[in-house]
Amino acid sequence: MSDIIDVNVSQTVEEVTIIATPTNYIVNINKIEAGSAVTSVNGLTGDVLLTIPSISGLASTTYVDSQDALKVDKITGYSLTKNDLTNALKTAYDSVVTWVLTNGTALISHLTNYLNPHNVTASQVGAYTTTQVDNLLVNTNVDAVDKISVKLGVAINKGQAVYVSNATGTNMIVSKASNSAESTSSKTLGLLETSGAINDFSKVITLGLFSNLDTSTATIGDPVWLGTNGNIIFGLANKPVAPAHLVSIGIVTRVSATVGEIFVKVQNGFEIDELHDLLITSKSNEDFLQYESSTSLWKNIQITASWLRSKLGITTLSGSNTGDQDLTSLALKSMSAYSIRVNNTNATTNATETNFRQIGKTAYTGTITWTGVTAPSGSINHSYNFVQIGNLVTGNLILVYGVAGTSNTAVSLTFPTDLPTPIKPDGLTSASNGLYPILGKFESSEILFATGGVDAYIRSNLANTGFEFAITQVAIGAKLVRISFQYFTS
Repeated sequence: MSDIIDVNVSQTVEEVTIIATPTNYIVNINKIEAGSAVTSVNGLTGDVLLTIPSISGLASTTYVDSQDALKVDKITGYSLTKNDLTNALKTAYDSVVTWVLTNGTALISHLTNYLNPHNVTASQVGAYTTTQVDNLLVNTNVDAVDKISVKLGVAINKGQAVYVSNATGTNMIVSKASNSAESTSSKTLGLLETSGAINDFSKVITLGLFSNLDTSTATIGDPVWLGTNGNIIFGLANKPVAPAHLVSIGIVTRVSATVGEIFVKVQNGFEIDELHDLLITSKSNEDFLQYESSTSLWKNIQITASWLRSKLGITTLSGSNTGDQDLTSLALKSMSAYSIRVNNTNATTNATETNFRQIGKTAYTGTITWTGVTAPSGSINHSYNFVQIGNLVTGNLILVYGVAGTSNTAVSLTFPTDLPTPIKPDGLTSASNGLYPILGKFESSEILFATGGVDAYIRSNLANTGFEFAITQVAIGAKLVRISFQYFTS
């Protein structure tokens, strides 16, 4: 049995180790280690059980022992101790740091320098599992949609295109976009997310996937265009053309009457004067575009008299024509029938119209009158041709027969109907008057030529109502007639 110890202990002055099994009394001591029983403590004898009551912030020995078991020693050289965290918090903290340490040297450095004030090292942490990493990634937003809050200037339906039409304070006011004007198309913002009445607040999707739309009339991949009054148009075949303003709204990514989808990405089309290499100033009707190499720009110009003179290298513009010479005679879009333009003067002047007609080989169907015993017969070739230049008519007529006539002394032939009318010289206006001598003769064969005197004329007919060719010569059995003629007409 232990010696009886009877001592007064002062907590702040002395430290005494007592081997005891305290049970039911308060002892003013620093520390009690488990051991033998106490025989006398402050006048009490026998086995005394000492306890520390749970009052005034004190705790039982059992609780103190449990907390002591959790305590760990402070790590030399570091501010963080295991006393600073419970085991549960430390484990979570260690796991996060371990994942960063495992997944990149750059992140390790960043964490050490900025996010790790306690200088935790890799040897002090655990590891993240694959499942834990997957759980982190599954909540990452991979379908980001850009939206902006707006106030409605008019009632607008979900999915209609809008543009910024006004603002009050920090509130953007939107109205229905339209391709009918620059002012309502160039400021197109996006598609309205939810329907609303005037002055309602809603959101506009400006970039990203817009779902639950009616795209039933579209095809996957169709471009989406701005239409009128906030409406949108699907497909290349329906692409707006001038004067409508072209604005691309996005692309159809799902076709459905209820859950259709459009990837919104607004892109305004360009006006011609919005191109970076085109400078338009004071544009007006009938302007032309001209490239200027000194500025590398296309510019609008008006075609003026001075501009034309400088480009054509001339000094005078005559009337409405462009040159020092009057080119009226070259305006050949409309001319009279059977005409040609000529200068029929002894000086330089404008050309004027005159007669011109050229008739190729044509069948002769006029009346032929022979004088003699028998007329030739069996027509092989009866034809004529002529040309008229101005008032002069020149032509040729030929008759070839199959059977020669007998003792033929004269022949007359009426004028073809399309030959121009001859002018009758003064004093030769009566019937049967010879008007113009011609070369004319009839022969007995194609290779034998008649001899003797011949008279050949264009003359007025016996009734003085028309004209005819007339040939008189010595008698021969005619088989061939040749006539070359020339005369004047009015």
